[in-house]
Amino acid sequence: MAYEISQRGRGERLLFAPVYAEIDAALRQAIDAADIAFLDGSFYSDDELLAQELLPKRARALGHLPVGGADGALTRLRGTATRVIFTHLNNSNPMLDPHSPAYAEVRESGAEIARDAMELTV
Repeated sequence: MAYEISQRGRGERLLFAPVYAEIDAALRQAIDAADIAFLDGSFYSDDELLAQELLPKRARALGHLPVGGADGALTRLRGTATRVIFTHLNNSNPMLDPHSPAYAEVRESGAEIARDAMELTV
């Protein structure tokens, strides 16, 4: 599920996709058409909850495409000119730690991680 927010008569678009299991052609098209996309950043890896012994489930089993990994969101979003901001991060997500390799990978890709009180102008 995703929501596109725009103002009539203006070309700017904000996309809010807080939960998705895959980036299919329709979602990728919506992301590429947006100026800013807030995307599901719930989990960095598919086995995050298992590895931290929090829950015997994988991110994909919960309906979330992980951000990292060979087939994760960062890989699937290569080449987009859209400003990507990951939101809806689970408290187990290493992207929350600014000293972690996960955080560095997100930032090096050109994407951002939403923060409290973040304000944007579209």
